Amino acid sequence: MFKNLKLGTKLILVGLIILLIPLATVGYMAVKEATSGLTSIENEQLVGVTKALAVGVDNALNGEIKVVLDLSVGDSTVKAAEAVAKNGFDQAKNEVATLNHKLKVFSQTKGLSDNSQVVIAAGLDGKIFSASKDGYAGVYIANRQYFKDAITGRVNIGDAALNKVTNEPFVPIAAPIYTEKGTIVGIISNTLSIGFLSELVASTKVGKTGYAYMMDK
Repeated sequence: MFKNLKLGTKLILVGLIILLIPLATVGYMAVKEATSGLTSIENEQLVGVTKALAVGVDNALNGEIKVVLDLSVGDSTVKAAEAVAKNGFDQAKNEVATLNHKLKVFSQTKGLSDNSQVVIAAGLDGKIFSASKDGYAGVYIANRQYFKDAITGRVNIGDAALNKVTNEPFVPIAAPIYTEKGTIVGIISNTLSIGFLSELVASTKVGKTGYAYMMDK
């Protein structure tokens, strides 16, 4: 068919082919570079969102750690834990009642307990002796890792778990309770509702359809 074409037509077709090949090549390279550039921008934005979210979660948890540390050094906290460690729960009811009142006031104070399910204090045996809500006295938490870490002197953010009383998911922040002589006599923990972290993460959007999520590694 090409042989039957006139010379002028052949020249035009050859010229078009010669012209289209570099144009197609340039077009392909341009699209490839543009796609690569957009992907790079998207990745940079994703890294930025991830870092900002991580900082936000870290700041929120650090704020909660300060609250627990403040509770751990309170006079009523130390006296109750020391009395339980020295004399047993039955002989420390007055000190425990004072701490119960303090923790209940905490649980009713807006701005302090917004993210809290309950604040508990446990003795060296791993049994809760005081709490901001009823129903927790005597609950055994010695098998919880956050208790094990705190009772050895480590302020910690524990693994997500289920509340033994309410069966609701929570994240614990725990700290040891020291006497004036530096002896550990118990631990105190703020049982945080995992919902406040979920809301913080879920409210972060990535592009039009993307979303953020958190992993407990």
